[in-house]
Amino acid sequence: MERVVLEPFEESVQLRKKRKKVDGLLQPLRQELGTVLDLVMRQGAPSWNKLFTLLAEAVPQIRLQPDVWLERVFHYDVESYRQNFVFDHSLYVCILAVATSPDWNVEGEDLLILASAALLHDVGMLTVSTETLQAQRALTPEERRIVEEHPTRGSSLLAGAGLKKSIVRLVAQEHERMDGSGYPSRLKDKDVDRLVQILGLCDTIESVTHVRPHRAGRAFLDAFHALILESSSLFPQAMWMAALRRLTPYPAGTLVRLSTGKLARVVRPLTQHPMRPMVESLGEPGEPPDESTVMDLRRHPMVHIVEAPA
Repeated sequence: MERVVLEPFEESVQLRKKRKKVDGLLQPLRQELGTVLDLVMRQGAPSWNKLFTLLAEAVPQIRLQPDVWLERVFHYDVESYRQNFVFDHSLYVCILAVATSPDWNVEGEDLLILASAALLHDVGMLTVSTETLQAQRALTPEERRIVEEHPTRGSSLLAGAGLKKSIVRLVAQEHERMDGSGYPSRLKDKDVDRLVQILGLCDTIESVTHVRPHRAGRAFLDAFHALILESSSLFPQAMWMAALRRLTPYPAGTLVRLSTGKLARVVRPLTQHPMRPMVESLGEPGEPPDESTVMDLRRHPMVHIVEAPA
């Protein structure tokens, strides 16, 4: 077997700085989202300025360093997410939408509208009972009916709170699908706006790859394969391919085991070499990670990823 030497890598130092900067933007955004949605739910009159100022600061950073932000999406605290999935899900869908937006040629005002709708798209879920949201079982038909009303309830709440009509419309239509199987209006084909399609696809990807109270999340590669097979009629094929180019089989933050037996975490997917990303060595459980080294698998042809532990 090839003798593997993890080269000191200047970017590993920069990587820690980038992660710290992401957290410095993400935490205030999460906090302000909670504050605003609390007011919306109490039918108050929230000021949108701070939330959208924070979002406007985050959007160019996500576009500039998508992999570091996507690492936060796919490498997350499972138990914390189970308890706060409505908020964290919305944040992660927002990151996914912005990170993949260049592949769909979404720019300027459309990008800010998309990011805003992604951040707020699930406000209607807060009208659903905690018992239903945290149910560790499949929902009953009546519970499912109530859940499927959340786009209508959410858009109504946001409209009443003075949110822009362009954002409210996306929130209302986010679960519409091209084959007419979506809800609440069963829109079809060209009646489903392109931004609605993008938002719906990012929502779908996030949902399947993350835990819910009643189920585990699926490994990304398995989840994406299943989505393409089961949902090919819901979104345009070109949109699926664009998402796959950006996210790759091992998106940033994915935990992998190498052929050397060591655990590692993907820090930079490489679209031209999707099976050979840059990884950060983590050693074995209980061992301290070596934070000073990163491995470019392109430079080590005898080392490869053997599995992505769930």
